[in-house]
Amino acid sequence: MEKVKQWAAAGVAAAMAVSLSACGGSKSANEIAPVAAEMASAAAGEYVPLNGEDPIEFAGTNITYQGKTIPLGPKAIYLDGSLADETADRYDYVYNDITEALSAQALANGTEQEPMTVYIAPYVYWIDDPEASDTLEKTEGYEVPYGMVVDCEWLSLKGLTQDPDHVVLAGNRGQSHGADGNYTIFRFNNNGTGLQVQNLTIGNYCSVDLNYALKPELNQEKRTSTITQAQLADLSGDRMFAENCNFISRLNLRPINGGERSLYNNCHFESTDDAINGNAVFVGCDFDFYGNRPLAEATKTGSVFLDCTFRCVTLTVETEPVQYFTKRGGAITAVDCTYQSNFDIPFEIAWTKYPAASLKCYQYNILHNGKPITIAGEGAQETVDMTGAEVLKAYRIETDGKSYYNTYNLLRGNDQWDPLDVKAAVTAAGADKIPTMLSLETTEDTIVSGSNEAVISSKVQYFYQTEETGSAVTYSISDKDGAYVKLAGHGNGTCTIQGINEEDETKQVMVHAKTPEGLEASLELTVKPSVLESPSFTKKLTVQKEKEGYLTAEYGLELGDRADQSVISWYRSQDAAGSNPILLAVSTQDQPKYEYRLTAGDIGSYLTAKVEPKHIRSYPGSAMSAMFSDKITAADVTARNFHTDFSDFPVVRQTEIKPGYWTVDAFQPADMKDYSGWKGEDTDQPWIYGETGDGSVGMGIYQGTQGVRLMYTPVAGTYGSMSFKLLADPAKIAGQGFGSAGQYMDLCLKFDTETLTGYGLRIIRTEAASNACTFVLVRYENGQVSYISDEVLSSCYLTGCEITMKAEGTKLTVHVETQTPQLADQAKDGYMHSVDLSGEITENGFGGVSLLHTGTTGSGGWQNTTMLHELDVEWLGENPQNP
Repeated sequence: MEKVKQWAAAGVAAAMAVSLSACGGSKSANEIAPVAAEMASAAAGEYVPLNGEDPIEFAGTNITYQGKTIPLGPKAIYLDGSLADETADRYDYVYNDITEALSAQALANGTEQEPMTVYIAPYVYWIDDPEASDTLEKTEGYEVPYGMVVDCEWLSLKGLTQDPDHVVLAGNRGQSHGADGNYTIFRFNNNGTGLQVQNLTIGNYCSVDLNYALKPELNQEKRTSTITQAQLADLSGDRMFAENCNFISRLNLRPINGGERSLYNNCHFESTDDAINGNAVFVGCDFDFYGNRPLAEATKTGSVFLDCTFRCVTLTVETEPVQYFTKRGGAITAVDCTYQSNFDIPFEIAWTKYPAASLKCYQYNILHNGKPITIAGEGAQETVDMTGAEVLKAYRIETDGKSYYNTYNLLRGNDQWDPLDVKAAVTAAGADKIPTMLSLETTEDTIVSGSNEAVISSKVQYFYQTEETGSAVTYSISDKDGAYVKLAGHGNGTCTIQGINEEDETKQVMVHAKTPEGLEASLELTVKPSVLESPSFTKKLTVQKEKEGYLTAEYGLELGDRADQSVISWYRSQDAAGSNPILLAVSTQDQPKYEYRLTAGDIGSYLTAKVEPKHIRSYPGSAMSAMFSDKITAADVTARNFHTDFSDFPVVRQTEIKPGYWTVDAFQPADMKDYSGWKGEDTDQPWIYGETGDGSVGMGIYQGTQGVRLMYTPVAGTYGSMSFKLLADPAKIAGQGFGSAGQYMDLCLKFDTETLTGYGLRIIRTEAASNACTFVLVRYENGQVSYISDEVLSSCYLTGCEITMKAEGTKLTVHVETQTPQLADQAKDGYMHSVDLSGEITENGFGGVSLLHTGTTGSGGWQNTTMLHELDVEWLGENPQNP
């Protein structure tokens, strides 16, 4: 300790002497020394470095670390959480609180030559109280709640340690767990340039325990076991450089996202999904991937991984035994990277689950458990192997017997940025300006043979997004596709594609492009045969009652040997003139809706069929309409209940609430009023019929916007017992069902659609779990919802989820089950894999049903949705719905 005191006194004396000399002071160092020694001795006497094996020496006005003495001043401040308040307060540039050290009062804009540097001693620095129980709202002017907004140009945060575990900048909030929104610890605004972080950890410990070896008293248990959106930092600016850092969280990690150019060197990451920068360079980094899709999407010129290690520790591996890079695709390059996995089932590596036809990702020397692999498998069209190609030098060069990762070529921009000091070697090798992306654009996505043509142009870019001009591009198509299109290259980076498809079926063809350096691109075109005239009617359309309970559209068309693909729509009107028709049923998937089954809602109405004639080679022609000659009576109706597989269900907006009709609209309930971005009122097609992916299998209808609703209003009358059965597939495959905690789906019966009164089941993405949903019975009373049963946490909201509700007298019962086996982590957490609920209700005469989904639609417009496959509604006993 005496040696520390002696060093401190000498350091303070030297610093004061330099300061006075610079200011023109006349006192000598010998005269200053006694005062300085006294000050330094006091400072040193109060200070014991937290890490004695890698000590910092603190002398009040300067610090010494690793043999280097650093004078403190306006552009060099010291943050040390182990200092007492009175010690930190004694010196102008010394802090023990991170919120003060990163405040506007403490920071001054730096420059490239003299950055604003915050030297940080080992400790755990909380942005706010980790035990706080309040809820942080969105930061004014931003879309998310931030722990701190830091405004400073050319800011450098330097941990005074060799081990980044020892300097921890920490937060402890996440979505629905201490924050309303995706809580993010830092927002860095540097007005354009220069954020550097070194030798530290940024961690959000909402869903992860903090274990701090240097001082276990600073350990912090995670706020929740639920893996929720808990983010680290984002940036408005350029030239972000992180070195020897840890970035710790799980969902939506966001290490320091948003920089125009970002480099991570020798850093460690832990995350699940939607977590890693979509446009950055990673060198010598290692990743613990707890989810299948660590990048939501690669943007611009993508992300590059050089000499990185990926440890695949996927939490739900039995559901999806594949490690992807991205959820939505985008360009990825991986060079000299290693995957490690240790599962007892086969495990695959791919770029993205649903690769676009145009996707190209680049690889070189990739290993999985020590064995060479091709990412996405041999023959994957999206994979470009750079072995032996000139383009590899854009990422990796060998010169003078040494290998270098070419970060200068990737990040140089217009200001020659060279954070890893490889410019000299790269320039000497002639690899300082090599483009990394070839992309194609077309004037037409669809061409019709004998009609229009597509002109395809190319664009070659450097990684930092500057465009290269004059690059040679060669275009090609496969021999197979050559039967349907003709390609003419123009030698200037463009080509023309003409359709020559003489078959009836529309074809998809791929146009490929390549540069001499090995960049590749592809573009998919739809090639239709020449369009023929729409088929003419050979028999006038009539609507007949050919079998009991149904109406049939009868007509004849001049089709030749082609199948009928006419678009048939059914409408209901209240008078014989067909006034104010409301759509009842539609054709989908080129399957004409010849028959319409009558329901009680049709009684007293007139039914019309409209036919737009079409075959495979034509567009829909001029429509012909015909009305059934008689008003529908109760004797015409045989359907006692309602069933649909949604293949003929109109998904267009229909906002009227009328007996015998479905209301198809968007609705924002009172308990979701705080959600921003609610755009349901602007959506003409609230639901979509089609096919998506992930957990949603096959065809059905799914949500086209947040807050979509279906309501059926039965014909007027008094209704008794009834049941409701729904077969649904959530797209989410981990059991959480929805995009964020608090989002839900309500299924109701015994429901009055006018007053929003009745009973039902609510399925909620809960704060309590990230792999299960909460199920609870609800009462609607004039739109106000209350719970009437215990809440049950279950893992059954997965593919093939079957929900059955029944209201008999004063009892409501619900049973939910799924064909999907329970996941290992769900079983470990002790969740039930089915649901049985019952509750007391007050009898009413209502017979309506309602389905409200308040969740966001997610990536690609579907990855948070629930697909509805089949719906059955039964009205038990004699009532107006069962004439």
